[in-house]
Amino acid sequence: MGTYYYVNNTHSLKQPYTVHAAGCQHLPTLDQRLFLGTFYTPAAAVQQAQKYYPSASGCALCCPLPPGRVRHRRATVEQHKVAEI
Repeated sequence: MGTYYYVNNTHSLKQPYTVHAAGCQHLPTLDQRLFLGTFYTPAAAVQQAQKYYPSASGCALCCPLPPGRVRHRRATVEQHKVAEI
C-alpha cells in the first residue's frame, strides 16, 4: 500500500510549497495543508502537487528526490522546447 502525501497550502520565502509524507516531523497543521492522495513514490506525489502549485518540491527529510528526477513543470517544458530546436 502507498503512503499518504500532503502539500502545504501556504507560501512564503521561508516556506515554499513542499510535499510531505504522513508522519513527517515538518508536516503542516491540518488547516495549512492539502491532501494529495496515496502514492507509491515521492516523485509521483510531487508531480501531483505541481498540478496545484508548479513550484512545489519534496521535503528533504520525507520526500527526497534523486537529482533531476522531478523539476518544476515550467523548466521541463522550456527544456523540451530547446531540445526541439
